[in-house]
Amino acid sequence: MKLVQCFTSAFCLALVEGRCICPGALHNESLALRMVESNIARHQGATLTTASTGFIQLGLFQQALRAAINATSNSTKKSEWSAYLRNGITSSAPSFLNASLNAERPLDRFSLGTSYILQSENEDDDALSGAIEALEQSAVLQPRNDNGGLWYYNNVNNLSAYHNLSYLDGMFSYAPFALLASEYDISNNTDLQLAL
Repeated sequence: MKLVQCFTSAFCLALVEGRCICPGALHNESLALRMVESNIARHQGATLTTASTGFIQLGLFQQALRAAINATSNSTKKSEWSAYLRNGITSSAPSFLNASLNAERPLDRFSLGTSYILQSENEDDDALSGAIEALEQSAVLQPRNDNGGLWYYNNVNNLSAYHNLSYLDGMFSYAPFALLASEYDISNNTDLQLAL
């Protein structure tokens, strides 16, 4: 679990003896934590946006914020940031309760699924559980190209774009989700393993 968190962290380059190691640790940590504060002050990462990159933006911010929470020794900041993270996660989860609709969205949606799984370790929330299950089911429903690769985006509004194409950036979101979901206890786990 720590290895997955380290690789998805915006701050860390290596995991050594259970700790994420960052270049120029104190200086870079200070800058990174100030950037988190700046994002929060501008209400970034609080909710889903309508931008075409909204899923990946929110998912990346949530990963960075989780890393900042783990990196800071300031208990006040840790508490404030944890509440901000929780609100961002729980406010977006109801948008992902429909597996069929999810399958029409970019693979970037799975970066949010990763946040839902990590948050569900701390709380029992029906919307989180439902979103995780619907996202898992959407992986099974995701169209595939001739080589068996997941389409990056099944855009039903633009049939000429993205169809039959797989992109590495989609795998950035899908792979961590698939790994964590394989450990998550829900009924559709066998179907997700078949989708892999």
